[in-house]
Amino acid sequence: MARRARGEGTFVKVHDGKLWSFRIYVPVLGEQGIKKRKEFTARTKSEAKRKAEAYLEELEVLTKKTDNVKLSVWITRWLQSKPKDVNSIKTYEQYERNCRLYIIPKLGSRIIQEIKPIEIQEFFSELQMTPGIRGRQLSVASLNGIRRTLNAVIQSAVDNDIITKNVVRGTKPFRGDKVIKIALSVEQVKKLLLVMSSKEYIYNGVGQRFEEDEGMEYNRECARLIVAVAAYTGARQEEVLGLSWNDFDDKSSKLSFNKGLKTPQKGPQVIGGLKANGSRRTIKISKNITEMLIKWKAYQKNFSEKFAGVFVHNEENTIFTNTYGKFINPYNFRKRYYQKAIRAAGLPKGVNFHTLRHTFITNCLASGIPISVVTAYVGHTTPFETVSVYNHVLPNQQQIVVDYLENINLNNEVTEK
Repeated sequence: MARRARGEGTFVKVHDGKLWSFRIYVPVLGEQGIKKRKEFTARTKSEAKRKAEAYLEELEVLTKKTDNVKLSVWITRWLQSKPKDVNSIKTYEQYERNCRLYIIPKLGSRIIQEIKPIEIQEFFSELQMTPGIRGRQLSVASLNGIRRTLNAVIQSAVDNDIITKNVVRGTKPFRGDKVIKIALSVEQVKKLLLVMSSKEYIYNGVGQRFEEDEGMEYNRECARLIVAVAAYTGARQEEVLGLSWNDFDDKSSKLSFNKGLKTPQKGPQVIGGLKANGSRRTIKISKNITEMLIKWKAYQKNFSEKFAGVFVHNEENTIFTNTYGKFINPYNFRKRYYQKAIRAAGLPKGVNFHTLRHTFITNCLASGIPISVVTAYVGHTTPFETVSVYNHVLPNQQQIVVDYLENINLNNEVTEK
């Protein structure tokens, strides 16, 4: 059988026959002799093939020369080189999105060796005035995310001797009003959990009422425990949702956080490791949370046995699952349970899941718990990370010093109470 010529491939109808996909095998940059399948989808055969031909032209530039390289071509190579494993997929998706939506449309046709600092600054200035894909002005966080992506792209060209200077370095990060994070009071957290202990909050914003079956009750109880564990451990969302029963020691009241649930925009959810070494930790938990987890374990076991034909997907022995034993979808959890509970509890606008972590850390520091203890408990890499974010809480701790000094008389004797 004759080998296919360059650019030849296979046409396949996809998306219920509405689109054409042109499939070819292309070399993996930096990997001698290794190829991978690449698909190009369009409404017509000819359009799909044109996309493939354009890609192959860019690929040929990358493999043969590095002079006069278009920024879009270098971005393609740079993205191909980025790791896409379960621990890096969210970062990769953010890079790809920023390049596809903002950087390539404005700067992609420019020769990377010819881009000047003034062009970069003009690009950033235009971004500030241009609505994003949702029609709203881009936030400072989004703008700085695009800047970080472009900086990484250009720096990779410097590191590979394509250019000699990173033209993004001369620009300044975007500044804006500092976002004030919301920290709930102890009473507000209690009220939130109290609301979630009843099924009434489920009807918040719903036009009709319905009878709760066992599956609905399972999901609601699961949602309440997710919030309780997050609120009283300060753990991140992916850490809580990635917990397995192997991470729970009921005898010593300990939880181990050494992995997280990764939910990419495309592809299945998977359990992966945590990025920072400091995030991996084993902590003591309260008696209340221990008892709640013990009861939930029994509840989940009974449910899985009663509905054995349905609850069949919990291969990871996960603590928090849906009624099929599958991983919790963060979007569904927030929309169907958490956001409704927030409204029903009358909590302020702007409360999100990370608010639970922020609340836990804020209340711990305000209570006088040492920074080093809080840092280790919540999985910050260093105490500096804790102080840099929660420095506003620390001035209140000066009163602890004052109270101590007030109890010392001029003769350096501690005043008896």
